[in-house]
Amino acid sequence: LGKEAMQRLSQALFELPERTRTVFFLCRIEGIAYAEVGERLGISLSAVNKHMAKAIEFLMTRMKEGA
Repeated sequence: LGKEAMQRLSQALFELPERTRTVFFLCRIEGIAYAEVGERLGISLSAVNKHMAKAIEFLMTRMKEGA
């Protein structure tokens, strides 16, 4: 990604709710399995999936806005 796109992505990440951002970070950046993320955070696998779907949808929308 270009510098501008990286800045948009970084800003968008910090606009996510804290729990959603944490789930996204652990899954996508740290590469931790969804089930393990759920265990670490004390939430269900279904909740992890919902947080990830929310994060991905939000981030994709924000990145398209700046394109």
